Amino acid sequence: MVQNGQRKKSVVEKKALSPSELRRATWGSIEQIVALLMKLMFEILLDRAATEQIGAVPYERTSGRKTYRNGSYKRSLGTRFGSIEDLLVPRLREGALLHSLFAPYQQRTDDVDKALGTLFLN
Repeated sequence: MVQNGQRKKSVVEKKALSPSELRRATWGSIEQIVALLMKLMFEILLDRAATEQIGAVPYERTSGRKTYRNGSYKRSLGTRFGSIEDLLVPRLREGALLHSLFAPYQQRTDDVDKALGTLFLN
């Protein structure tokens, strides 16, 4: 039996983070969460655009259906919160998906392009 005075210290002392390290770690995790939420939001909006354009939800059989889904493809998009990798964009069997989130070959959002422009012009 271990006496109170003889109790072993098993607690590992942690090194305290400096304010700049703490700020960097906190904002880094927040940016990752925001980028993930943006990816989910983009995928939901693209899926809804496909549903509206097709005229039916997935696996629904209606007489008003205009075309069929044909899988999806992955692409990346640069945002001010970092790059969104593996963004799933739905494909249609006939025609192209019409949406206003980004242009077909756009690599970055407009705010990133403006920031790059001011960076090199100033």
